Amino acid sequence: MDADNLPEGTDTEEIRQAMGVPERFSDNRDEHILCLSRLDAARQMRTWEIVLEQKELELREKDSLLKQKDSQLKQKDSLIDQERREKEQAQKERERLAALLKKAGIRDEHSESG
Repeated sequence: MDADNLPEGTDTEEIRQAMGVPERFSDNRDEHILCLSRLDAARQMRTWEIVLEQKELELREKDSLLKQKDSQLKQKDSLIDQERREKEQAQKERERLAALLKKAGIRDEHSESG
């Protein structure tokens, strides 16, 4: 299409400018290469941004899982501590009862060996 001989209704400043763009690119190869380079750089940058966003999401998910596991371990530790305290308390109670039996002159068959 000839920019100097446009069809009726399309002979506007915007159309003439648009028609000049391909000409300008073909006339100025360096400008065309620069434009393509910028587009390529923008695509690469977006690709890296997407990869970074995905990695950040993965890290947040892993962090969430680690926090859950940490919470579970704390609960288990708490249960183990509670069980240990209960065993210690039971042992003290056995010792107290054995001392009472001994004081009363009753033989404790469970605490004697052989």
